[in-house]
Amino acid sequence: MMPNQLPRFIAALAFAALRGLAPASYAGDAAATHAAATSEVKVVFQVSDNVPMTWKLALHNARNVQREFGVGRTRLEIVAYGPGVDMLKRKSPVAAGVEKAARHGAPAVPSANIMHAKKPPRNNMLASIGSVPSGAGQLNRTERKGYAYIRP
Repeated sequence: MMPNQLPRFIAALAFAALRGLAPASYAGDAAATHAAATSEVKVVFQVSDNVPMTWKLALHNARNVQREFGVGRTRLEIVAYGPGVDMLKRKSPVAAGVEKAARHGAPAVPSANIMHAKKPPRNNMLASIGSVPSGAGQLNRTERKGYAYIRP
C-alpha cells in the first residue's frame, strides 16, 4: 500500500466498521422502543404534605404519565400519609382533583395507621379513597412490584 493511500484505507475501514454496527444498534433501539411501547407503566406517588400545591403537582404528574403512556397502559397510585391525609377530606382544596384522578385510574390511598390515629369521620372523607395498612409499607410493596416512585 502506498503511503498516500493509508488515510483513504483508514477512512474506508472506519466507514465499513460503522456501517456494520449501525443495523445492530438500530435494531436494539427499535426493540427497546417496542418493549417500552407495549409494557405496563407503574408509578406510585407519595404525598405526605398537607399542602395543596404539592397535591396539585402529584395529580398533574399522574395525568401526564397517563397522557404519555395511555390510561390503559398505566397503573398509578397516590399514597397519602401523615399530614397528607387531610387533603383527602371532602372539603379540601384538592378534593375534586383527587376524585377525578380516582375515576381515571389514579386512586389516592391513605395510611390506615394515620386514619386510625386521626379518627376522621368517614363521611368527612372522599368517597373514592380506600386505604392501605401503612403508607411507608405500601411504598415498599409497590416498589418491589416494579413501580417507579415519585415524590412531588
